[in-house]
Amino acid sequence: MVEINYNILKNNLYGRLDSGKKKYLFCYDIKNDKLLNIKEIEDFYFQVGVDKLKLKKEGNRESAYFRNLFKNEKLQIIELGNEEKISDIKGSWIKVRTEKGDIGWCFDGYLNAIN
Repeated sequence: MVEINYNILKNNLYGRLDSGKKKYLFCYDIKNDKLLNIKEIEDFYFQVGVDKLKLKKEGNRESAYFRNLFKNEKLQIIELGNEEKISDIKGSWIKVRTEKGDIGWCFDGYLNAIN
């Protein structure tokens, strides 16, 4: 069985494929009808698109945060969490590792994929 979840950010379709054994993320350019990349989840990176995005202890809105992420910070995805809509932006909570080694959760609606 393959599970497909997705969201749309800035004319790109981001999604995850879960075959039960391996998990992948993909990025598809809707405007140009082109697959940009598909990688195993651990090989997929995002860049923070806003200043002071909260890095949280758990993957939900109510969780306490322990540090701010800043624009252009690079994040490695560890795990995908639940989908949610925040301020009219649909996205998912994702567990990430920062370049400094901090591990926590953030909302991917404010991130940009690095190709």
